[in-house]
Amino acid sequence: MKAPTDKRTKEYKEWLKTQDTVEIENSIGVGDVVEKVADALSIKKCAPCEERKKKWNNINLFRKHTVARCLTDNQIIQYKDYKEHSTKGKWKQESMKLLIDLYAHAFAIQYHTRNFCVNCSGSGKTLQHIESQLDKLIEKQENDS
Repeated sequence: MKAPTDKRTKEYKEWLKTQDTVEIENSIGVGDVVEKVADALSIKKCAPCEERKKKWNNINLFRKHTVARCLTDNQIIQYKDYKEHSTKGKWKQESMKLLIDLYAHAFAIQYHTRNFCVNCSGSGKTLQHIESQLDKLIEKQENDS
């Protein structure tokens, strides 16, 4: 059956259900993705050997927020002091700078305070995300010690 041209139609959705799909989302890494695509296309020559697949899976292409380094004891104390004295959902310029600096140190992802607005909900969501990631990191770091 030929694919309907209008993707908004019921016919297209029914046709799509009949098509074979390749589950890339549950793959571990690049090696798994290449293997699944090669299998789906029936191209055995392109499928990687186990050794190459393992090497390719070590590439961090699909992974998010790999920890670059742990926080120092002084950084943990600063963060805990910030958490103790801060009001949830309200950030001052100094506290935003502290969060951004700690996050950049730990996850090697840099934000700039000039891009944040203390009254903006988008900035608030980003800062909440940064706090939750730092909380998880510190908890993991303390459990590993």
